[in-house]
Amino acid sequence: DGEVVLKRTDSNENDPSSTTKYANISIPSCQRCHDGFMKPDVVFFGDSVPKDRVAKGMAAVQASNGLLCIGSSLTVPSAFQFVRYAAQIGVPIAILNVGETRAETDATLSRFLSSSPTSSITKIEAPAGPSLMACANYFEK
Repeated sequence: DGEVVLKRTDSNENDPSSTTKYANISIPSCQRCHDGFMKPDVVFFGDSVPKDRVAKGMAAVQASNGLLCIGSSLTVPSAFQFVRYAAQIGVPIAILNVGETRAETDATLSRFLSSSPTSSITKIEAPAGPSLMACANYFEK
């Protein structure tokens, strides 16, 4: 009939109560501006990161002794910009990830790293969960 139907993943296919007709879903509008719909305070894939958050992130990188990237390919520009900035200002970078990251292949980043005596990238090729658990267990002692 052309209607969009949402189905719970834990549902029984034969149970009609496990589906919801899309037309019956009410999305709350923004109570502050009354224009558009309400969204959680997160940045969705494809959205722009608010400029004030980027500025806070850049200030945190500048004030840090190092930048640790966990479980990211750094493909998304909004994440990679912090790595590029760290390399540009000489902040050491550590990456914990399975698989190649953009930080390992980006030509501009390579130029920053080769021109700075303090910039470096340390790559740990390992899954984040078990690696972080091992660190936590080590420091718990």
